[in-house]
Formats: sequence, structure tokens, C-alpha cells
Amino acid sequence: MTHTITLPDQTTFTANDGETVLAAAARQNLNLPHSCKSGACGQCKAELVSGDIQMGEHSEQALSEAEKAQGKILMCCTTAQSDISINIPGYNANSLPVRTLPARIESMVFKHDVALLKLALPKAPPFAFYAGQYIDLLLPGNVSRSYSIANSPDQEGIWNCTSAGAKTASVRK
Repeated sequence: MTHTITLPDQTTFTANDGETVLAAAARQNLNLPHSCKSGACGQCKAELVSGDIQMGEHSEQALSEAEKAQGKILMCCTTAQSDISINIPGYNANSLPVRTLPARIESMVFKHDVALLKLALPKAPPFAFYAGQYIDLLLPGNVSRSYSIANSPDQEGIWNCTSAGAKTASVRK
């Protein structure tokens, strides 16, 4: 059985039984706010407007009992039990789509606990992003590491990226 999920702008998508809201959105190319995908960070917090859900295990820091009582959910841990409507703070229906691109590490420098990477990207198609966004580098063994994009959105070709706590990073040139 599938359930319809409605977003603030009336965009709808379907979730299969047992599929989290976040996984269903990703399967249908909708870019909703998230980070850990495991209920630990709270980046995918939303408000249940209507419908029935089941919430899986999550960190109390990510979503407190008081927030749950106010109708808050974590999209990465929530499965729809009926058609639902959710409100997502800061949701932008016009956000850029998630893309996977090949990249080559041009250089890597460690400064204290920060890694500075320069990534060479393909010339086409151009990669668009907003200031303040980050990228996840997919590494061997299906491991990912998040890096903040340090150059402005109007620069092309080479990206400058930073990651705090990088002394433990397993990125290799």
C-alpha cells in the first residue's frame, strides 16, 4: 500500500509501506533537508499537519519528547500510516536538485583540524549551488564525508572545500 505525502507548496509524493518520508522523497528526486539519515542530527525535522505516522528510534537530542508532543517528526525515522501532510521549516520547492558528479582532488592541505580540498569538476554541465551549501564526497567502501563549499557560486571549474575535524578523514589523493 502507498500513502500520499503533501508538502507546504502542495507538492505530493508517495511512500511505500515501511519507507521513511525522507527515503520516499529521495526516491522521487525531491531534495528535502537532511544530514545523518539515522535520527541523530535533527536536520530533517518537520511538523505533522495531518495524518497518522509511526516514528522509529531516534536521538532525544534530535527530537525531544516536548517536540513530539507539539507534532514534530524526523522525516528520516518516520513512516506514513495514512496520507499525511507535513510542514518543513525553510522548505524551498525551487531548491537545486541533488546531483552526483565525478571529481578529481587537485590538492589537499591540512591546517590544524581542517582539511582544505581543491576539486576539479567536469566542464559540463555546470554545477550550480547556493552560498552556504555543502557537498558529500562519496569515498570507497560507500563512506561519505561532508565538506563546506568555500568559493562563491559564480566560480566554475575548481571548488575549494573545507571540513572541520579532518585529522580523522580518510580522504586520499
